[in-house]
Amino acid sequence: MFHTILFFILLLLPPLLVLFLSKNKKTQLFFIFLSLVLLIAELFVFNFESWETLGNRYEEKQVVLDDCQTQLFTASQNGTYTAQGPGTAVITVTQIGQPVANVHFDMSAKADDARITAFADVSDSTNQALRYNCASQELIPDYEDSAYMPLRLSGNAQNIRIRFDLEENESIQLYGLTFNRAKPVQFSALRTCILLCCGLFLYAFATSSLLKEPIGKRKKENQFITFGITTVLLGIAVVMVGCYGFAPWNATVGNQITQSIVDALRNGQVELLQKPSEALLALENPYDWSLRREAGVSYLWDHCLYDGNYYSYYGIAPVLLLFLPYNLLTGFYFPTPQAVLLFSMVGIVFLSLLWTAFVEKFFPTLPTRVSVLGLLTVQFASGVWFCLCSPLFYEIAQSSAFMFTVAGAYFLLRANLVADGRIRIPFVGAGTACLALAVLCRPTTAVYCVVALLFLFMGLRKLIKAKESTKRTVLYCMNATVFFALFGGIQMVYNYLRFDSFLDFGIQYSLTINDFTQSQFHPRFVSIGIYNYICNTPTFSPAFPFFGNHFEELQPNGYYFIANKYAIGLIYRALPCLALFAAPSAWKKCKNKNQKYAAALLIGALSIAAPFAVLFSIWESGYGARYCMDFTWEILFGAFFIAFYLYTNSNNDGLKKWADRLLLGSTALSFLICLAQNWQFLSASLRDADVIRQFAIIESVMNFWM
Repeated sequence: MFHTILFFILLLLPPLLVLFLSKNKKTQLFFIFLSLVLLIAELFVFNFESWETLGNRYEEKQVVLDDCQTQLFTASQNGTYTAQGPGTAVITVTQIGQPVANVHFDMSAKADDARITAFADVSDSTNQALRYNCASQELIPDYEDSAYMPLRLSGNAQNIRIRFDLEENESIQLYGLTFNRAKPVQFSALRTCILLCCGLFLYAFATSSLLKEPIGKRKKENQFITFGITTVLLGIAVVMVGCYGFAPWNATVGNQITQSIVDALRNGQVELLQKPSEALLALENPYDWSLRREAGVSYLWDHCLYDGNYYSYYGIAPVLLLFLPYNLLTGFYFPTPQAVLLFSMVGIVFLSLLWTAFVEKFFPTLPTRVSVLGLLTVQFASGVWFCLCSPLFYEIAQSSAFMFTVAGAYFLLRANLVADGRIRIPFVGAGTACLALAVLCRPTTAVYCVVALLFLFMGLRKLIKAKESTKRTVLYCMNATVFFALFGGIQMVYNYLRFDSFLDFGIQYSLTINDFTQSQFHPRFVSIGIYNYICNTPTFSPAFPFFGNHFEELQPNGYYFIANKYAIGLIYRALPCLALFAAPSAWKKCKNKNQKYAAALLIGALSIAAPFAVLFSIWESGYGARYCMDFTWEILFGAFFIAFYLYTNSNNDGLKKWADRLLLGSTALSFLICLAQNWQFLSASLRDADVIRQFAIIESVMNFWM
């Protein structure tokens, strides 16, 4: 209930602010007009089924269950009919002989996904035999609006057979059936708020004079809007993890990262305290999953086995900075969902800060509305939401690396390495420290440390060109290198202590479904990831959440691990990424030769070379939706740089208007697709029955035309 209330507050906040704070009469009139339109729609459009059953057109009839034919149902003395899965429960009503507009179910049920689907086979005046699957209805227990199955028949109904396909542990208690019960008019505050917010959003972008102003003239207002957007996103992050379920703060049991590594370090060792069994060590090849399964040996899943000990290949930075101190102070293990939430929220904040610094430094003449739409697109498509959908220990490494990578990029941008202004040396140190820590969270991010070296080199050139003092140059070089050396040295020593090699992170020794010590590289495996992360098309459905996932395996003819199939390409999740193809136009437009080559080098490294290096490197791990966090925002920043450069250097106002509309449409598409992808991911991860039921109700509310 708390999550639902919070969700309503987040939705109601924007329209309430418009109503009470706006001094523009046109805005107030539009708000009133839109509210009236939505009220009329709620009453007469979205409740069409209710109006259809009012009056005397259809006669209400209570079905006597004892007169019905049943299968799998068992009758009790109080007249309740109960069916227990697995199997198909059937109840057939015969010789009806009257028009039937709907069937009302008086029932309760137990289902894994908080809903039971009823299917109806019906005969009417047009066909004496039963028409199979003529109607269906998702029934949500204790949600009256879903208890009505509408029927659109011709003449008199003759026989109606209703079927329920029950899985194991699913059950139904049927108390009664009623034909033609008048469906009450239901007003959905949730649906109204969503449509109201969408209408106000579009109105603001069409009419707001503030949003048309350049960022350079409206810095404070732009920062306030960014703050508001970020606050709402943080609230959604809290709700998402709350839906999944928070863990107790006084946990005495953790996972591989929050407990096993913590316990090992507290004991003064890098090998984990758990010891592999002799049976595991005696196997010819303990890394072969089939041999482990055949021998029936016990082992720790997804742990590293090396030289007779268990290790963890997961990054040590979250342990040293959060999990170990928390354990030392409290004696408990830091809860995993809260850790993922913390890292993700900090990452979301830094992503907004990075975007604000990006547009203010490079594109001060950009209209505020264009900047806002770009920020929304980057935040929607960042991929951090996949971690919040399923905050397990895998997501600790991903979200913490995301946080430090974005923070490092923000500090380096604020350091003025490639922007106007004097170089700010403390920001250089903060940026390199964060990027180095990102590698200690997730080794894949090391490619961005290499990219950072290019930016740092540009900064050094800038210092030399400006004839800065030797002291500042030395300080700059120290801040640019010392944290890479320090944290890189820690990682290398940690690697050596575990796997006798400074450069070995140990993933090939992990005990999973595949023997990484023997796996071979095949280009087709890389193409599977590139296609599904970048190009894969979504499917469309008129049912909420409208867009679906279709994973394409590209017929690898070999083993390729698929963690989940939530795959929609970045092209559709963030259409502006296609601006990278406009790089030749930007190249021709730029007349400054030095700037042209520098921009090409930096954008090429950050937004093309590094992301595709990541895509190539994760082939062995297979496909997981959350891996897109490692390269999505980097690609988008480069694409937006090119798009904004062309936009701000164009004198064609008509073309700019079309670009504004295209960006607005692409942002809306990004929101819908990312919402659908994460909604399906989160729905599959839910465990609490009440939350699952709330999700089912929201889906029912949003399917108002079905």
